[in-house]
Amino acid sequence: MESMSRILLYNNMLRTNQYTGSQRMTLEVNIGILSGVEELFLSQDNSPEQKEIKDPFVLDSLRSNVSRVGNEWGLDAKINRLIKRLDKIVRDYSGKKEDEAQNSRNIFNKVIKELGLYNSSFFADGSVPIPERERGDKTQVFLSHAYDDRLYALALFEYFYKFGIYLYVDWMHRGKAKDGYKLKKDLERELDLSDQLLFLRTLNSELDIQGKHILRPWCAWELGNFFRKERDQKYLLNLYSVESYKNSYNLQLHGLKLYTGVHNGFLTGTTIVP
Repeated sequence: MESMSRILLYNNMLRTNQYTGSQRMTLEVNIGILSGVEELFLSQDNSPEQKEIKDPFVLDSLRSNVSRVGNEWGLDAKINRLIKRLDKIVRDYSGKKEDEAQNSRNIFNKVIKELGLYNSSFFADGSVPIPERERGDKTQVFLSHAYDDRLYALALFEYFYKFGIYLYVDWMHRGKAKDGYKLKKDLERELDLSDQLLFLRTLNSELDIQGKHILRPWCAWELGNFFRKERDQKYLLNLYSVESYKNSYNLQLHGLKLYTGVHNGFLTGTTIVP
């Protein structure tokens, strides 16, 4: 399966030449910060022997990236704030040796969170950069995801479109909801119109409640509603997690297929839990 990393998909967006100015800079900053770091944490679901990364590699790469991005774009106020927060993460973890593997994971989680906050600048002018793409006869796939991942969701839309898939991203196609009842009716309609569903599992789409990972309410609602329609057509895109799907706190993910690629305009995958 081709890597679905943020770096790959953001580079795909840059190659379209549709995103210029501050939006292009936002994408380049993300790539600059994650270079040599994200690849250490990409999920390898087909490799059960995957081991956690020790934090010196993460810290060294992150420290170098923060310095380079700061030197190139540090005069921009928003980037300068990001650099200061990332620099604090590096300093806070530089002396910790208690659990290097866990430190590595914590560092990466914090970096992704900070980038999520910074990425709101991509949409800062109030306009949603909806790609001008016709739905036509393409397969509609409903994307269930956390709003904090909206830049990555936009990148997914661009990525899948070239494979004959029209990714329905609610905030992108319908705008911000003010009426919860109407929102549910709109979502139900789009779920009915969708041939498949893709759940984007990231640091933002699950809540850690007393050590148990629970899907965010809207994601759980969307998966539950689509489950009644077509059980076999729900897919999971797993970016970074290395946790076992068979653990009890992941019962919400049972019945999904692990996304492995696209064939003839449809998502394909393998069942993660019988």
